[in-house]
Amino acid sequence: MDTSPVLPSEFAALMRPFAPFESHPVLALAVSGGRDSRALALLAWQWAARRGGRVVALVVDHGLRAEAAAEAAQTSRWLAARGIPAHVLCWRPAAKPQAGVQAAARQARYRLLLDWCRQHQVLHLLTAHQADDQAETYALRAARDSGPSGLAAMSALVEFPEARLLRPLLAVTRARLTATLQARGQDWIDDPSNMDPRFARGRLRREGLPLTPARALAAATRFAARRVTQEGRVAAALADCAMPHPLGVVMIDHAAWRALPASLARVVLASVIATVAGAAYPPRQDRTQRAVERMRAVPRQSLSPPSGLTVGGCRILWRGGGWLVVREPASIRLQPQGGRQDEPWDGRFTICGEDGRRITDAVRVAAPHVARTDWSDWEKAWPAIAGLPAIVAALPCRGAAGRPLPVPVPGGMIASHAGREAAWARFQPRQPLAAGPFFPCFAFGKGQIVNL
Repeated sequence: MDTSPVLPSEFAALMRPFAPFESHPVLALAVSGGRDSRALALLAWQWAARRGGRVVALVVDHGLRAEAAAEAAQTSRWLAARGIPAHVLCWRPAAKPQAGVQAAARQARYRLLLDWCRQHQVLHLLTAHQADDQAETYALRAARDSGPSGLAAMSALVEFPEARLLRPLLAVTRARLTATLQARGQDWIDDPSNMDPRFARGRLRREGLPLTPARALAAATRFAARRVTQEGRVAAALADCAMPHPLGVVMIDHAAWRALPASLARVVLASVIATVAGAAYPPRQDRTQRAVERMRAVPRQSLSPPSGLTVGGCRILWRGGGWLVVREPASIRLQPQGGRQDEPWDGRFTICGEDGRRITDAVRVAAPHVARTDWSDWEKAWPAIAGLPAIVAALPCRGAAGRPLPVPVPGGMIASHAGREAAWARFQPRQPLAAGPFFPCFAFGKGQIVNL
């Protein structure tokens, strides 16, 4: 096994696939104090300095262990001693979750990091995920019978509205990162929770992988190649048969969708459901499959309207010779997840006032008020679809208790509503239909990220 330090020239090669960068690049680095992120900090700092740029370290204190605050302060001092400015970001929800603590902490960590990037207009956020993490991710997903997309493990680049997430070390082993620190005389902090047997990844690290890391990485590489190909097919199919609307719904052309291969039709439907539901992930495969079988049983030219169905927090209704996918009002999340008040409403709509600032108070769901709405005022929203009550029932609503009104949506409601409410809503789901592609595949044997 290669245990040589990572050289600056090698790190430059690992960063090359993520180009172009600014003439003086600014990188935000997620640094925990562990060996992986400390090695990343040193390598990225040197890379940026040679290009006239700079780095900023972001240290997240989750508050899950008594030592967390002291370790965050210690890491900040270590970074400052090397000329790397650091900011400590604290996660302090009103109540920590009783279950799924690591998942909640991970979600909160990314939210804090990305929010900082947005506020400071930093385009690139680097994390220190490495080859051992990638092998573990593959093994954990294989144990859960994840589909081919999940078995591709982590993407080296993920596009977020706030910044793009880069993982340049995915082709580098932890042993080499350890050697990088040792060659520079640098110490690190080992987080005992990484080996905690209460968590699946901790148990895996204690017990060992069920297959060699090399085999796990090779398998992930194969599935990554399949995922890239599949994503291209899905994108083309969505362009052919799915029509999104600013009101937060998607119309599926039944004839075009039914003509797709069954496996591709399922993925397309799952993508649409995730978008309309404001979910981070698509619904379970078995539930989507049952919906696909019912929907594909409807003839291309159905003489009688088939019954609707509910999947993944969405209603799927037959309207105008196609399937209208709308949010199910009963599944709407009125409380923000993770204790964050600036989360999109129900994971779908960003609501802002006239001054552009986000509104989070007094926002309700329109469903109870749909029956007494004057629909003649809404005809221009989507005149080709006879489904406005179902669409509007899932919209955010503000106003007086006696007659609350759905918040105006640019491109979705006529202008007369804007004069009644000093607010507007924009459909910005967690999982957009046109998400960035999985990127890239890896040549682990060469230690180099390569495109297909």
